[in-house]
Amino acid sequence: IAREHGIRFFETSAKANINIEKAFLTLAEDILRKTPVKEPNNENVDISSGGGVTGWKSKCC
Repeated sequence: IAREHGIRFFETSAKANINIEKAFLTLAEDILRKTPVKEPNNENVDISSGGGVTGWKSKCC
């Protein structure tokens, strides 16, 4: 099934510690390769405007 979908396949055994690290590292590398790199967002957010949540009351003392 994996071959039909172009997905890597590893036989692993957590009990015998076989291919666990290799499978994890390969999966992580594949995810990083397929994730597009985003440019940093330099927009600033003003949190000092004083606009709070309306209709919210504290249930303390």
